[in-house]
Amino acid sequence: MKYSTSYKWIVAACWLMTGCYSRKSNEANIFHYNEFSGIASLDPAFAKSQSVMWPVHQLFNTLVEIDNSLQIIPSLARRWDISDDRTEFTFHLRTDVFFS
Repeated sequence: MKYSTSYKWIVAACWLMTGCYSRKSNEANIFHYNEFSGIASLDPAFAKSQSVMWPVHQLFNTLVEIDNSLQIIPSLARRWDISDDRTEFTFHLRTDVFFS
């Protein structure tokens, strides 16, 4: 069976266009996390085990963090002041972070 040249070009063009098709994924902004033992809570107040602490930390930023040298470093707080009697902490928040 012989095909005309124009038919071959149409088939080639269709084949090329289907190869360039890209479907937008709905999962672009979805974070998947699997925990074998399950996650007991996503409330930071109840994050007492490693299986809860890690996902909670991924969802919630903290005012300060601890670096690899176990030094306290800013996270959401730019800086902080501690009163002379060490009973009052005033955190100065970053201006480039938005809360909702």
